[in-house]
Amino acid sequence: MFELVRQSSHLVATFEGILTDDDFIRCFTEIVSISIEEPNTSLLVDLSGTERISVGSGTVRRAADLFKSLSKSVTRKVAIIAPREEIYGMARMYELMRPPSPSDLTVFRTATGAKEWLGVS
Repeated sequence: MFELVRQSSHLVATFEGILTDDDFIRCFTEIVSISIEEPNTSLLVDLSGTERISVGSGTVRRAADLFKSLSKSVTRKVAIIAPREEIYGMARMYELMRPPSPSDLTVFRTATGAKEWLGVS
């Protein structure tokens, strides 16, 4: 399950429970839609409530492809919170597969580090 919420200065995508291919793609579709209207809004992706990942590498590639058309025009900071080893690995896989972009994306193990890097509380 995931939830995408607009905070005052950034977006927060929170995942909980079992992260499925459908959740992953649905979240990316929503983020891409918002990115068209607000290309500079920072994004915090919180995977700390995720118990298990059921997302294939093909889905990660598909998500990266969804973002290709916007990758040159969106200039945001994206912080991913991934405290557990397998979740951290999946987040790093996306980081390596995503298309070249002026946006900065960094994977963190803690919320504190991610929020400090984004400049949000």
